[in-house]
Amino acid sequence: MAGSKQRVVAVIMVGGPTKGTRFRQLSLNVPKPLFPLAGQPMVHHPISACRRIPNLAQIYLVGFYEEREFALYVSSISNELRVPVRLASR
Repeated sequence: MAGSKQRVVAVIMVGGPTKGTRFRQLSLNVPKPLFPLAGQPMVHHPISACRRIPNLAQIYLVGFYEEREFALYVSSISNELRVPVRLASR
């Protein structure tokens, strides 16, 4: 369809808690993607970069974490960006 805007979905891989032994001492209580880096959770940086994508409709975080571990962050970043962010896991 000429002139129509194609909606874009972004996918960010966030991994899972089963390994990551080199980072373990720092991430015992916090999932690695939510560990603070430069004042924001690590996953915030690629999510923020997605803001520049024209026609962004949704962002999926794909990994093996429990949804409850990301619920607060996903809710707040969705509101901030005004784009749905969802954790797709297990």
